[in-house]
Amino acid sequence: MLWDYLSFVIGNWDSEVIIMGDFNEVRDISERFGSIFNKHGAKAFNSFIVNAGLVEVPLGGFSFTWCHKSAKKMSKLDRFLIFDNLMCSCPSISSTSLDRFLLDHRPIIMREAHYDYGPVPFTFFHYWFELDGFDKLVEQTWSKANVNDQNSYSKFMNKLKYLKEKIWIWARLHKESLNSRKSILKAELADLDGVIDKGKGSDADGHQRREVVRLIQEVEKVDAMEVAQKTKFKWSIKGDENSKYYHGVLNKKRGRLTIREILVDGIWMESPHLVKHKFFKHFKNRFETFNKSRILLERDFVKNISLELNDDLEREVSNEEIKKAVWDCGIDKAPGPDGFTFGFYRRPISFIGSLYKVIAKVLANHLVTVLDDIVDEIQSAFVDFEKAYDSVKWDFIDDILRRFSFGEKWCKWIQRCLYSSSGSVLINGSPMKEFQFHKGLKQGDPLSPFLFILVMDSLHVSFQRVVDAGLFNEIKLDSSLHISHLFYADDAIFMGQWSLCNIYTIIRVLDVFYRASGLRINMNKSNLIGISVNSNKVKHAAAKIGCLVLKTPFNYLGSRVCFKIWNLFERVFNGADVNSKKPSWVRWKSVLAAKDVGGLGVSSLFALNRALMFKWVWRFFSQKNSLWVRVVKTFHGDDGKIGKKVQPMYPSTRLNIINEIESLKLHGIDLVSFINPKLGNGVNTSFRDVAWCGDIAFKNLVPRLYALKSMKNIEVTSKLSHGGLEFSFRCNPRGGVEQAQFERLKEMVEDVTLSNSNNRWSWSLVSSGDFSVSSVRKLTDNAILSKGISKTRWIKEVPIKINVHAWKVIHDYLPTRFNIS
Repeated sequence: MLWDYLSFVIGNWDSEVIIMGDFNEVRDISERFGSIFNKHGAKAFNSFIVNAGLVEVPLGGFSFTWCHKSAKKMSKLDRFLIFDNLMCSCPSISSTSLDRFLLDHRPIIMREAHYDYGPVPFTFFHYWFELDGFDKLVEQTWSKANVNDQNSYSKFMNKLKYLKEKIWIWARLHKESLNSRKSILKAELADLDGVIDKGKGSDADGHQRREVVRLIQEVEKVDAMEVAQKTKFKWSIKGDENSKYYHGVLNKKRGRLTIREILVDGIWMESPHLVKHKFFKHFKNRFETFNKSRILLERDFVKNISLELNDDLEREVSNEEIKKAVWDCGIDKAPGPDGFTFGFYRRPISFIGSLYKVIAKVLANHLVTVLDDIVDEIQSAFVDFEKAYDSVKWDFIDDILRRFSFGEKWCKWIQRCLYSSSGSVLINGSPMKEFQFHKGLKQGDPLSPFLFILVMDSLHVSFQRVVDAGLFNEIKLDSSLHISHLFYADDAIFMGQWSLCNIYTIIRVLDVFYRASGLRINMNKSNLIGISVNSNKVKHAAAKIGCLVLKTPFNYLGSRVCFKIWNLFERVFNGADVNSKKPSWVRWKSVLAAKDVGGLGVSSLFALNRALMFKWVWRFFSQKNSLWVRVVKTFHGDDGKIGKKVQPMYPSTRLNIINEIESLKLHGIDLVSFINPKLGNGVNTSFRDVAWCGDIAFKNLVPRLYALKSMKNIEVTSKLSHGGLEFSFRCNPRGGVEQAQFERLKEMVEDVTLSNSNNRWSWSLVSSGDFSVSSVRKLTDNAILSKGISKTRWIKEVPIKINVHAWKVIHDYLPTRFNIS
């Protein structure tokens, strides 16, 4: 009743609305502590807020506003609700909870505070490319920038600084001109509407009005493109060019992310100077190195870089490599300190030099070519390292490179990249003064992932030496396959026989690794699991080393999200709020179906999920020598149970994937049949059982002939290396069907030539032969989704929402009076 009454009052109010106080209700389970969460009450409260067009002002300070006298129950009951338009026009509005002292409720205060954190750095906007005169401005400004500096890099940076100043002036003048033009057009539109409203409008007035509206839309589109980049929305989803929407998103984002005050040693600080100082001090200390002494690697690694590879790494960089490095970087990613994105450097007029990221990308492209020769296969996947990238010592990286036998010139290049690192913290969009880094790898640096792989490989080398010395008892799957550890990025899994000796060995190795590299194990995120081990033993061991206990079954790096995403898609398409129900006038399968069969081409998550599952089946064939494939074969046989419907005796993700792929056959989809071998040298390829020549295996193509075979498992290379195909037959083919099939077989293989390359697998759904998720997704959707009578007509020049609405009209998917009745 209260929400209905407030909705009635707000609906009859013709001005802005602010509602504040104790609502005695929460919006989410996280707003209750120690008491029961009423989801129906929260649903009604959230529906009232959405339907009334209200938004909640972000609350700073404490998480809960009410506390029971026992201090065991807390809730967030007090809040400010304001009109959405008010939040958009006043993005600096914020609220804070204060100390409650003897009260059970904390006082809350709302205010619009403007703090000056300093100038905002230059940002390059991609829509400038589409404006007349911009290309010419850049070209002329760059050619006129006379900088006298012997250092090429310094000269380039100074010319870039000069260019930024000119672009800034040009952009400001263009913005002023655009706003002036928009005001003139709106005034002209108002005059035309006035004439038309009096009944004096002519055909010429109507034509002129349409032209004025078109020009206003062009101006607003430019404005919307700028705001869209600020909100980090991908402009590829064109159609809903709604600048008001983007402005709303931007203002809400600014309001949510703005730092207004920070809590330091129990004291709230608001002064921009103090806030910036504390952040600067925190991050500067984070990248300092206080302990100069460390443990050194004592001998070279078994796998190392050859002289030929070193020469290749250190060769002179070509113009094509520089261009590839630039083109490999996303055009709309976050800009560097200079404010320019890589979209700028891709333009022919501005491809005029190189920044650090280009240099790093070139080196990374060189480095990736040699990693397979030195990095062990265990680098594929519950120890978690604390602030991994931030903590790596640079002298340790240099030590690793030399142990891998990288050349002197390459090591110096990497040192220059590391030791030239500096950073600046952005507070509310304003940068502080730069400070020097003394350790760590930069997030977003193209080199960082590859250098970190080498760091983790050094841990592998160290731990493998411990295993080889008999100080750690690993898991033995069979006589040739032993596993003791796996790495994935900054996560590590150690596996061995259960014993306290094994556990302490892991801890000692990780402690030595920390002293050498700076990477410390994060015990708060690390887990200990015992398979068929008494739970009390596991708890006791975990308590001793200070980590968590993990129980089976468990998920690693994954969670179930398909149903939630599907539900979200449906609600967005139907225009329904999360907390409300709304009738759907469209069969969801019709929305998912391809446009060629009358749908909207959204595609189903069911198909995507199965395609991603099947990718593991494809990898089983194409990565047959990898560690994970060898493990699967140990448990499930050489065929990995592919093509079989099996009932798992224990929880098995692998077998669940196989069963899901098998169940697709009920829809007429046999994905495994699209995997065919591409012949190379013919080794390890069955002449009889595999479709290596054509789409059908010979055992099915010429069955009568193969009843004669005495050597049914003969390989292609053995069969073709002999003079005639009669080799391996019990007897020569007789007349009739046998002779006809024999002649057909000879005709098919007479032009086959073996090569020196290895055999590989080909995906027949794609002309290139390379597996793609999209091909499986399309095939699955076409088989399971409904098909319309005709294709969907889709006009690219028309906004998406108009295309969708037209589709609904054609198919009568609207709540018309007839449909409702």
